[in-house]
Amino acid sequence: MSELKISCAICNKPKTVLDCAICESRICKSCAEFITPTTFKYIDFLPAKMEHTNAFCTQCYATDVLPAIEAYENVVADAKNIRVFEKTQTKETRLIKRLEDPIVVEHCIDIQEATMKMAYIATKKGFNSIVDTDIRTVKIRNGTYQTSECSGTCIPVNVSDDKIIKDRSIARDPN
Repeated sequence: MSELKISCAICNKPKTVLDCAICESRICKSCAEFITPTTFKYIDFLPAKMEHTNAFCTQCYATDVLPAIEAYENVVADAKNIRVFEKTQTKETRLIKRLEDPIVVEHCIDIQEATMKMAYIATKKGFNSIVDTDIRTVKIRNGTYQTSECSGTCIPVNVSDDKIIKDRSIARDPN
């Protein structure tokens, strides 16, 4: 009985250990393109094609994965420029209508990650600001090991520049 040898779809080497996540062709480790778990850091779920494995052939990586990474990075760049108003800044945000449902994020490592996840979701929905941002930190104890976890809520809004008080000395008379 002859043994069927499967070769790499790119370099034709006989040692293949990986399957492409999209086209399911057999590829060797040296020909595979990988994505790291931090590539899509602020997304709670990966696209369906990228859920099960992180190895891709070069063709699928160029046609499917790279455009997804570029689109994700563009949204993250916009999310870094979003306006964030804390829950305690009610004087600045009192003229802003809160019509959308709140955004809730959980299981974040720190406050910055929770804020960026909320900003990412708001930017993805087409908003330019988040108001009433409330982030809570909870200590998690496992025997002698202690860590913390953050969760947060906010309301996404579109804010025009005329709704924001920029110079507080003009807004109220000190005398």
